[in-house]
Amino acid sequence: MPATTEPIRIAIVDDHPVARYGMQMIFASEPGLDVVCAVGSVTELCEYADRTDVAILDLYLEGGRLSVLEIAKLTRQFPVLVVSASARQTDVLAAIRAGAGGYLAKSSDREAFIAAIRQVSEGGFYISSHLADLIDADGDSGRPAGPAVELAPRERQTISLIAQGFTQAQAASRLGVSPATIDTYIKRIRRKLGPGNKADLTRRAMELGQTLEPPGTEP
Repeated sequence: MPATTEPIRIAIVDDHPVARYGMQMIFASEPGLDVVCAVGSVTELCEYADRTDVAILDLYLEGGRLSVLEIAKLTRQFPVLVVSASARQTDVLAAIRAGAGGYLAKSSDREAFIAAIRQVSEGGFYISSHLADLIDADGDSGRPAGPAVELAPRERQTISLIAQGFTQAQAASRLGVSPATIDTYIKRIRRKLGPGNKADLTRRAMELGQTLEPPGTEP
């Protein structure tokens, strides 16, 4: 008999009851996902911390207060997926710099929520594709100073696909190359950006202003 895979245990933190209920309904019928709590504050989450694999956190809690400090604290315990109605560049970058494993627009469809949870729970990075485009479109505003780093077009395409939840095999298929080639691209990215998992690499690429090119863009 095959081993039973443990479900991904999800904690939802949002101070809007309707938003909490909606996210609970998204995950309720999805095999392998289990919502352990849906609460209105980080304080309430503490009771469930030892039963949580990944937390969904609203970017603005308690009457419109930016929850960056909460993101930084929670990521020491488990991955955090930020879900927000805000599409402002400053908000997206603030969440990423605080250590969020992903940033998802509240208007995203059910499939995006599920893909984001699975990606972030495995230590990956996920961002809504139009939000990545927004950051690129805003130029250099808000980017930290540092040494110039430039990824090649195929490397940017690879990071973009990984950030949107694709596996290395799927990225290879989308780009029309072999999985070994994708592995080579990731090794090159690590040499340029430094060590870290895929979430770390994606965050650093975005902070340094690397354009995340969609698949199909000619190098």
